[in-house]
Amino acid sequence: MGFYHPDITEESWKVLLDLNKRYSFILIGGWAVWLYTRALKSKDIDIVVDFEELALLRKEYPLAKNPRLKKYELKRGTTDVYIYVLHYSEFGIPPHLVASHVRSVEGFKVLAPEYLLVLKLTAAMNRELAAKGEKDRIDILSMLVSGSIDLRDFVSICGRNNLNGHLNFFERTVLRSQSEYASLGLTDLRKVRLFKERFSKELQAAKAYR
Repeated sequence: MGFYHPDITEESWKVLLDLNKRYSFILIGGWAVWLYTRALKSKDIDIVVDFEELALLRKEYPLAKNPRLKKYELKRGTTDVYIYVLHYSEFGIPPHLVASHVRSVEGFKVLAPEYLLVLKLTAAMNRELAAKGEKDRIDILSMLVSGSIDLRDFVSICGRNNLNGHLNFFERTVLRSQSEYASLGLTDLRKVRLFKERFSKELQAAKAYR
């Protein structure tokens, strides 16, 4: 099961391991999802740093600044590394929530799953029709299917941060997706239908609790 060629994801993983040895960052994006779900590997690397760590990275790498998307970029072989900076980049939620909701997963500092889901939804909404948008939707579903998401916590986060659009997009993604489930190995249509029905009930219960 894979979305990208194994050679590409293997190189990306090696780059990520190397960066993790030498820098302090919060992992987000596809690799963060993979650490929680073990579903689809990623070809890009997405990390969050503070300004101090950004300065250390700039000493070693020729970082390209992307003012429009408010992030920095570097290339390691075929791997694109996207560097988001606290109090500069836009996450869809306040930066202090990104910095303070971190878990340790296999030696990585990883954004907590409910907050990671918010960031994934932000990306998916911005590039819904692109190829990466499909990967975003698969990642979103994989987090739900794997049991990584506490729906009550996620709904509460959306409520506190005025993210009703994210919540609606999430619900629509889960209920309308078809081929994305197959990419996760869920090809039994009856099981997918039952999964969607159970999700609807659990989501409504989470909304009622809010």
